[in-house]
Amino acid sequence: MLVGIDALAGADSGVLKGLRFANSTFVNFRPQNEKEDSIKGRAITAMSFADKEKSEVLIGRKNGQIDLFNTLSESINQLFNVNDNGENESNSIDPICGVECLIKSNNILTATNSGNLSIWNTSGKCLNRWNAGDNLITMRLARGDSPTVFATGGKENELKVWNFEDQKCVFTAKNVRPDSLELRVPIWIKNCRFMDESSNCLATSTGNAQIRLYDVRVQRRPVLQETWSEEPINALSTCCREHHLLAGNSRGELGLFDFRSSTTSIDILFTYESPISSFKVD
Repeated sequence: MLVGIDALAGADSGVLKGLRFANSTFVNFRPQNEKEDSIKGRAITAMSFADKEKSEVLIGRKNGQIDLFNTLSESINQLFNVNDNGENESNSIDPICGVECLIKSNNILTATNSGNLSIWNTSGKCLNRWNAGDNLITMRLARGDSPTVFATGGKENELKVWNFEDQKCVFTAKNVRPDSLELRVPIWIKNCRFMDESSNCLATSTGNAQIRLYDVRVQRRPVLQETWSEEPINALSTCCREHHLLAGNSRGELGLFDFRSSTTSIDILFTYESPISSFKVD
């Protein structure tokens, strides 16, 4: 990770930001020779580490562009655009909602809002493709050196766990019970994360300001739910602390959640002037 930088955050403005928690400051990273006006419409919508050393970060953008950020040279290189390679048959812009590096094969797994799940080589050739349903918002690969599953979710698109080798769904969550007025709770998954390398425990954040924890061995409904403020929680990440999560909302707040006890504690680490859409933490 960059010296002095605690986390990387992707902004709706399209700028990649390096955050410093100690003094609440940040630095901006842009492709070389790129002017601020040229990144309009290219909001960063997904990020993931591209190597075991965490020296490279894959960036997915609203316009379908996949970029690679090198933390050593502090440079951003454009790889390919999923909308230029037959990913979207309607020829309209299909925003990226998830991007992951399959380190063992050196391929790239992408997800778009239309539900397209695709595996690419680094040159932008599509190797495989299937669909996870409309209104997809997030996709995350399981943790570990050789993960075999990943998770997806979206608006009225419930949390699912997939085996990417045979493209089969191995777990589908069940919506939470009706609220106190016996009204159905809308499904609105904004982000998801595997909590550990077992691939059994997952966390989701929602557009209704909730963080939910799931254990696929126990039940299909969440085993724990916490509400944070009132804004949609767009970004979610594990960190170096076990049973902790970092979350970023539409207010621009970055919070640390501690799930070690029955009473979840929340610490606000950083407040930025625009919504946080994605971030990566070493």
